[in-house]
Amino acid sequence: MDYTYGIATGVASDEEESLRNAEDLLYLPISEQYLNWDQRHTISSTLYVSDPGNWSSSFVWRYGSGFPFTPRSRFQKEIDPKDTNTDRLPSTSSLDVQGDKFYRIWGQDFTFFLQARNLLDTNNIIDLEPDNWPPGLASSDDLVDYAAYYTETRRAGGAYLGEDQDGDGLSDWVELSDPRVYGEGRAVRIGLGVSF
Repeated sequence: MDYTYGIATGVASDEEESLRNAEDLLYLPISEQYLNWDQRHTISSTLYVSDPGNWSSSFVWRYGSGFPFTPRSRFQKEIDPKDTNTDRLPSTSSLDVQGDKFYRIWGQDFTFFLQARNLLDTNNIIDLEPDNWPPGLASSDDLVDYAAYYTETRRAGGAYLGEDQDGDGLSDWVELSDPRVYGEGRAVRIGLGVSF
């Protein structure tokens, strides 16, 4: 079992961030802020059990506290650098399992295996704001907004503002449910290997 605690701070997460985002910031940052990869807690645990030559199984569980993100409100064009990475995404976790059964048939070694990744099918946010999707809407930052949608609703996947459906005088979010925001869901593989 492994545990890591860390804090990552700096003026910018990328050495070219100030050049790319100068028009989006009220002013360039001059003080320390949490960097994009500032993950405070990570835990991983591995269990391996086997009867050599007969069978083996492994279990790997990983947990990570949430990464930071910059909260934003709808229609916000400029970001105050003091607000950079001041909110947190949910934690992530996954459980991977593999089992192998070994056989010897007609002088050949066979391995029957079962492999399951993210066995608990956890929806882990891996990229809150992916680029260039969907086609046609991604040409304007005014149409698709991932961070503002998440800031307001705490739902990931991006949205754009549509018509006012509830009569409150504000445009309502139309969800995009961009699958790239999430990591791989449950994946189960069964197979047979042959050693010559």
